Amino acid sequence: MHQQLSLQYMTLLSLQYMTLLSLQYMTLLSLQYMTLLSLQYMTLLSLQYMTLLSLQYMTLLSLQYMTLLSLQYMTLLSLQCMTLLSLQCMTLLSLQYMTLLSLQCMTLLSLQYMTLNCPYST
Repeated sequence: MHQQLSLQYMTLLSLQYMTLLSLQYMTLLSLQYMTLLSLQYMTLLSLQYMTLLSLQYMTLLSLQYMTLLSLQYMTLLSLQCMTLLSLQCMTLLSLQYMTLLSLQCMTLLSLQYMTLNCPYST
């Protein structure tokens, strides 16, 4: 009888010890697994977020740079075109004016000369 109680007590103790050990081991494993999963998930999320932010920032910067370049180029082209057109117009106008003045002057001078030096004048 004493031996049977002792065997039952030892069995109960070993079962309790094995249960405790298995619970500790399972708890440790689950914590490790959960920690690993959460770290992987957090790393993935942070990488995705950082990639998204960097893409947005790069897109914004490239758009700003392209807009600035196009504005500079358009301004430069318009200035060149306006300068060229104004020079052409001014040159044409000045040539026309000078031609007109010289024709008038020559006509006037020739009329005066002819009037003054006309042999038929009285």
